[in-house]
Amino acid sequence: MLLLVGLWFVLDGLVWLLAPAAAAGLAGIELHTARATTEIRATYGGVGVGFGGFLLYAAWRPALSIAGLVGALGLCAGIAGSRLVGVLVDGNADGFTVGSLAIELCGVGLVATVLRRRRSAARDGSG
Repeated sequence: MLLLVGLWFVLDGLVWLLAPAAAAGLAGIELHTARATTEIRATYGGVGVGFGGFLLYAAWRPALSIAGLVGALGLCAGIAGSRLVGVLVDGNADGFTVGSLAIELCGVGLVATVLRRRRSAARDGSG
């Protein structure tokens, strides 16, 4: 699971880093200044590549697997929760937003399930 989520974050981050205008356009964001483009590269690209890189590292380090899963769960839940707030407060429920929210909520569910199983196995002494 860490490998899958890590790759997702790295690839998504690379898109925002290398093609910020195209990525922003898909999300309905218009980048009118160099400052805005740099901010998108740094925030969306940097978080994706940096956190995804950590998850990939954690995937190969058993001692970090629980920490990686907890981090992935926190970030995925934070993104999904914030998007849901946007739907409720801003009234935005277009296809992009609802589709993104569905993917994010599936990610939360999958990561939470794997984390629960890993913790259970660790408590039982089998993992």
